[in-house]
Amino acid sequence: MQPENEARSTVEQEDLPQATSLAQTLTTYLDGELSEPLREIMDARIAAEPALRALLEELETGKALGLDLFAALVREPVPPRLTRLRRSA
Repeated sequence: MQPENEARSTVEQEDLPQATSLAQTLTTYLDGELSEPLREIMDARIAAEPALRALLEELETGKALGLDLFAALVREPVPPRLTRLRRSA
């Protein structure tokens, strides 16, 4: 007989879309774009699986870093050459 969490994890894995990787599913989870049933499944798995929690933390760190870098890029002034090209078009 399997422990409840182990049996549940198997069912939950079957419920996840087969065409996506776990990292893609976690990224969708982070972006708040999973359906409610899949979000609940992922919440339970994240709570029960330390390796999954660690991967989620890595993805969160990467997302935060990307957002920070993009925000810095947006604050950069537009190079004068590009401004001139835009005006001449």
